[in-house]
Amino acid sequence: MPSMWSECRTRSPFAPRTRDDRHAHRGGGSANSTAADRTAGANAIEASTRVPDGAGDDRPGNLRPRCVRPACWRWVDASGSGLCPRGRHAARAHDDTSNGERVTVMWVLPDMRDSVLDRAFLGFGASHPSTRMDVGLISYMTGAPPRLDDLRHIVEASLDRLPVLTHRLGGPASSARWEPTPDFRLDRHVVEAIAESPGRDGVAETAHRLLEQPLPPDTPWQLWLVSSPSQDCYGLYYRVHHAWQDGVAIAQMLLAIFSPMASEERPPPCPTEHWALRGVRAMTMATRILGEVLQPAARGPVSGWHLSGHRRVTTAAAPLAPLRDVARACGGTVNDVHLAAVSGAIRAWSLEIGRQPAPVAVTVPINLRNPQERPGWGNYCLVRRVWLPCEEEEPLRRLSRTVIATAGLKSAQDRQAARDMLFTAPSFLVRFGTHCILNPRYAPVVASNVPCDDAGMVASMGITDMVPLTLLPPGHPFNVCLTTFGDTAQIAVISDKAVPFADRLPLLWREAVDELTTAMSDGAAGR
Repeated sequence: MPSMWSECRTRSPFAPRTRDDRHAHRGGGSANSTAADRTAGANAIEASTRVPDGAGDDRPGNLRPRCVRPACWRWVDASGSGLCPRGRHAARAHDDTSNGERVTVMWVLPDMRDSVLDRAFLGFGASHPSTRMDVGLISYMTGAPPRLDDLRHIVEASLDRLPVLTHRLGGPASSARWEPTPDFRLDRHVVEAIAESPGRDGVAETAHRLLEQPLPPDTPWQLWLVSSPSQDCYGLYYRVHHAWQDGVAIAQMLLAIFSPMASEERPPPCPTEHWALRGVRAMTMATRILGEVLQPAARGPVSGWHLSGHRRVTTAAAPLAPLRDVARACGGTVNDVHLAAVSGAIRAWSLEIGRQPAPVAVTVPINLRNPQERPGWGNYCLVRRVWLPCEEEEPLRRLSRTVIATAGLKSAQDRQAARDMLFTAPSFLVRFGTHCILNPRYAPVVASNVPCDDAGMVASMGITDMVPLTLLPPGHPFNVCLTTFGDTAQIAVISDKAVPFADRLPLLWREAVDELTTAMSDGAAGR
């Protein structure tokens, strides 16, 4: 069966456009046009599809002139009316009866909405210059590596659908806005490294060496093709400044590039509750988070280290099916099982280093994106604190207590309230909250979950490992991130090299997963 790379010139989702195709698609300009040219071309094409004011066709494809001011976008999102307060259409509402039900949906136009979290992460990096703010993902594949030109063609074909790649946050951190990157050149961002030794180990060694290097100045993202000299495997290492993307945005963006048919945009549901009720809930959510921030976590077994500031990455994998079986049996989610296993791993690690196991506070990022919105853009998440019962010896009791502790993270109503809060809160308040939440006194460990569940992409690209690389804030001894792909669940632990035996945490996590699976099976057999 041919590889994805050999098909990329004939299959329409992957085929790089010719010079004429690119010229027509972008509304004019040369194949080497700048981001500003692409933006102008897209606007020209979009303007030709607008209908005059007063026309009665409400289909999503017929767009009206609209205001793109961030304040208006926040008002539209909070009110759900679909209209800009300046009197110009910012979104269109229509009725969808395709499933036999009358459901009002809102068509969100493909413009940029800056998130206050983007500016908050930009400011956090500026105030902590020694902190590495790049996050990303390393994927390892089998088979012959593609040519660098082929990879650049595939990325170039996605630039119009992923404007985050051709834009930057311009201006001071407190008032930064998205703007086209001047003199954008793809060859500065999509680059290649040849491993010194053959095989997967050589590719991994080169990728980890690249991990130690900071992003070049004025280059907020890079996609490295790491090729093996034996031509039998390779890796793709994508890294980006956290102000540009969070973990879920990275996964969505890579899915949009390498499996574009799976990322087609559809109109998201229109909020049905009154804007005043949603505003009250957003204020309640903000008050609750502020109360958490003002209550620092007690020092536990993971605190009290003299950190070096140098990172290391260790991983472990487990079959995904047993985690799903345990999640169904306990009435929780795969992430609940993962966190319960993290709790068991921290408990075992504490005993190994001679510390008494105790409850550990972790911050859990919650994705606030609508799955039908434009992928790959910015930071749309809320971070909440969860206490892991690391002092609990019995694995099933650890699991049940973890499910109870995370129950408040799963409410659709709370997610909507958090989303409203994100789009309406003053920037200074979000910056203050971000600095407090990333302080180890709030929670010394970040526990993330970045699913990459597109089976077609995994199969076509021959992916064997995916290593998510999340932010390690200053003062944090380690962080933990789960990713799922195909039939595999993989954990990556980024730890400070000064923390003893932290590289054993992934192996201890795998043992805790096996322990939970066995305990659940024995319990079911006993019934």
